[in-house]
Amino acid sequence: MVWSLGGPPKLHHFVWRACKGSLGTLDVLYRRQIRNSSVCTICGAERETIIHYLFYCKHALNIWNYSEFGALIAEAPHESFADLFCWLVSKVEKPQLRVIMCLAWASWHCRNKVIFDGDNDVNGVQVAMGFVKLCEDYDVYNVKVGGRVCVAGSAAPSNTAWKPPEQQFVKVNVDAYVPGNAGVSLGVVIRDENGALLCVAVQKTGCRWQSDYAEAAAARYGVEVASRLGYAYVVLECDALNVVRAVAENQQGAAPIFTFDEDIRRISVVFSSFKCCHVRCVGNTVAHLVARWESEINSERVCMNCSPKVFNLWRNLI
Repeated sequence: MVWSLGGPPKLHHFVWRACKGSLGTLDVLYRRQIRNSSVCTICGAERETIIHYLFYCKHALNIWNYSEFGALIAEAPHESFADLFCWLVSKVEKPQLRVIMCLAWASWHCRNKVIFDGDNDVNGVQVAMGFVKLCEDYDVYNVKVGGRVCVAGSAAPSNTAWKPPEQQFVKVNVDAYVPGNAGVSLGVVIRDENGALLCVAVQKTGCRWQSDYAEAAAARYGVEVASRLGYAYVVLECDALNVVRAVAENQQGAAPIFTFDEDIRRISVVFSSFKCCHVRCVGNTVAHLVARWESEINSERVCMNCSPKVFNLWRNLI
């Protein structure tokens, strides 16, 4: 639940640290023998625990009294933040839970402003409103640019080794090679249900893409080659999880990388059946090697019906 809250990653990290009890409050530092006292320097409470500062200290009280969640927080268990968080999960929906965590995050920010910057006049309510707006804007931005709000843990299980496709299908493995001072190379390996090499291809581009763009370009090149060769039942497989998700889940967005994904979906219409799946790097070794073959810029090398002997010969040219 922590990592699927939505909002910026910094919010997830803050909540995780609070649940693990690792926020640097005076009570934590005192128990680690780093500080000589656990007394709250702002309000004089006997112990500056995580619960105290996030919910009951001076600036925190201002935030919670102004919010609609004050009564709910008063009912929650206070043995630890983890207990409080789990209790809230059972009481409110995820959007409300995210707002509550934003308010707790704002309380922590106000505490740090007072202690480290000496800003005793910090307006906790105003800070909290800004934090909530930040989280809302972050999710809206992700929807417009990324096509969806990213939620951890949504990835499908990945293959750890290469496996042959189903009967009648060919498997198209792709990978990209991004050298430091040259154009990106795209590698494609096509094998049948028996694992026999049907086609090995490499294309070197003059573009200097970053790795995520290069992987998406390799996937597009893979379906282009499969389409040119007339295969009807195709499984596209690569080790770039973001590419697999975008294609499999039909993600759309304004980011340039989605141009590659749209091309993949457009080209794949010619196939009778098309699937896209993820494999870990160890299962994508052949495509990884092929992407490193020498090829002139904006040209390609294609080898059809490769035998292992021929493939090994070509691999030595890397």
